[in-house]
Amino acid sequence: MICKYKGTRYKATIRDEEVLIISKEEREGFVNYINVVGRKSKTSFMKVLDKSEIESLYHERIYFQYKGMVLTAGGINKRGIDENSFLVFGATEKQAREYGFKGNFRDGYERFIKLEEIERIIVKKTPVKGFEEFFNVEETEVVEKENVKEWIKLAASLQKDPRDREWP
Repeated sequence: MICKYKGTRYKATIRDEEVLIISKEEREGFVNYINVVGRKSKTSFMKVLDKSEIESLYHERIYFQYKGMVLTAGGINKRGIDENSFLVFGATEKQAREYGFKGNFRDGYERFIKLEEIERIIVKKTPVKGFEEFFNVEETEVVEKENVKEWIKLAASLQKDPRDREWP
């Protein structure tokens, strides 16, 4: 989930009907992130927002176009940028065989692709149930190939690294 606050996009979560925004950088008004079991993070920071401070709040699904197929992106993070490796899934069985995806029909097919193989990015934004006053339409944004690298770097700054266990 994404929350726009003071013109900046943050990863967000809802706890007990409160919106928490999360940052990898310490910022004014933020405190160390505390996860659901009470552990305090040293590398993540959070701020509970008053509803009047929220500019927009929405779910975001990211898809990569690869070899003409529109596939779900498995996550965008610093590790993916450093290793030039991004997980995609959602191929059909025929596509999986043709393009070297791993997996099976029941669990799905996936593979890692390189940044330069991403033909475009499709971002679908949808409202958050119970918070429709902050985003009440569905939007689709298309990022063309020439802007893919820049967009991924921005998105990675918002996303957690799966190896970082201190994230929510």
